Amino acid sequence: MLQRQSALAVLASFALTYGPTTLTMSASAADAPTPATVSKVLTGFLRKHSAYRVLSLDDVGAFRDTFESKAFEFRPVVVADSNGDGEPDIVAVLVKTRPAKLYSIVCFHGTTRGFNSKPIWLVEDSTTPILSVDVAARTITPITCYECDANAVFHWTGRDYDFLAKGDTILLLPGAKVFASPDRASKIVFRAARAEGNEPYTATAEVLDYGPHFAKRIGPYKRWYMVRVMLPRGSRTGYIGTEFSKLLGQ
Repeated sequence: MLQRQSALAVLASFALTYGPTTLTMSASAADAPTPATVSKVLTGFLRKHSAYRVLSLDDVGAFRDTFESKAFEFRPVVVADSNGDGEPDIVAVLVKTRPAKLYSIVCFHGTTRGFNSKPIWLVEDSTTPILSVDVAARTITPITCYECDANAVFHWTGRDYDFLAKGDTILLLPGAKVFASPDRASKIVFRAARAEGNEPYTATAEVLDYGPHFAKRIGPYKRWYMVRVMLPRGSRTGYIGTEFSKLLGQ
């Protein structure tokens, strides 16, 4: 559960409003990159990707009153070390309004020479409203609700950010297929049983490692996962793509 007005080990946080011609920020840490530097990175990216803009209070619906009353902190942009390399990074919530309102999260990694101009996309064009973002040690959390357990935490894997971590247990949807290799044409080593009644899932699996990315993102999923299916008699190891429902305990 998120704590009201909490700051999760960030180097700096920004309250940011992006309009057709203005970009306004306020920084709180003297050793963080300047607001002008962050503005330059974001505006340079948005100039090339004009369908997107930074999240504003106009995008959060009924939560606007909550943020304006300071019940929770509105954080569309956070500057912090999100990948544990000692350099501050820029994490931003973006919005695209056509053909419908879609939400994304991007991260510009910092280096000793500045920021990478090409970001890593954690979330891309999601229909689920993102209200804010938090950054902690090697994790980024898109905030989709407050005082709830529905916020997916994205972990730095060493190469990318992923909402599953090695060792996590996932629930497999009825009919989910586990393949011998990260290829849907490969042998199926396990198929989850059909549900009986209203059962939302019929098997569980442990995430062993990260597999290759999909050629094209499928919804919120970006990659294959190597998993071990837990069975009463032994186990099956293979790869799964998107046919799981949620993390246990989340």
